[in-house]
Amino acid sequence: MSVVKFKTHFRGQKVPNDTKIPHLIRSAKGLCDLGVLDGQSGNLSFRTKNGFIISCANISLAHIKETEFAEVFNIFTSYTLEHSPKQIVVANGLTEPSSESPVHWIIYRAF
Repeated sequence: MSVVKFKTHFRGQKVPNDTKIPHLIRSAKGLCDLGVLDGQSGNLSFRTKNGFIISCANISLAHIKETEFAEVFNIFTSYTLEHSPKQIVVANGLTEPSSESPVHWIIYRAF
């Protein structure tokens, strides 16, 4: 069971449409077959013109499907009335994006 580190605001709840997703799936399965990935952990992502596509939470990389990706458009911090920070991830997908989405966001923003 994973820990959700943020609240997801879904801009849409449909499978992201990108021609690179099947290539990423083949790469993940190939790396699992070679023993480079254990197939049970890790995240895959790539940059898009609107943000990035990332594997969803709680999926097996060895058996990942096109429906198990989300596109992240933005990540920001909001504050509650008690001044507690809360990260908000704006995404499109059928399920929650990986809990490591903020790390991928920082890397893509930096480079």
